[in-house]
Amino acid sequence: MFRRGDISTETDKKPFIFAVICFSIGLAVTIAAFLLAHGNALSIFAGVMMGVVTLAAAVVLFAMISDCAYISDNKLHMNYLFKKNAIEVAKIGRVSLKDNVYTVYDRAGNVVGTINGLLTGVDTILYFLDKNGIKIGEN
Repeated sequence: MFRRGDISTETDKKPFIFAVICFSIGLAVTIAAFLLAHGNALSIFAGVMMGVVTLAAAVVLFAMISDCAYISDNKLHMNYLFKKNAIEVAKIGRVSLKDNVYTVYDRAGNVVGTINGLLTGVDTILYFLDKNGIKIGEN
């Protein structure tokens, strides 16, 4: 789901569907609570609480959609929220793993970006990088 290329991470369907359901129900209950409140403090409180749930679900959905890594035209692209980084595979120095996050370094030793180690399909990206002679190891 949401693949960017042949070698790509993707969003898992079940957590995504769960977040969509939480967002939809939260939005519906929030709107209903405020429309039917008629000055009832409990309805207003329930609407505010469900509004918080709706906002949290929206943030989770955005993070799930934007968190990806893929290889296109022999270039590694890493996206998370509003951060987008890319580096040619030939210019990658090494990749290190710490706390389920792969950190990508260039040949000069500077951090280029990170890849979430829990994403579906991260193994295909690491296999491609390993096949191209890039050292992958723990910190």
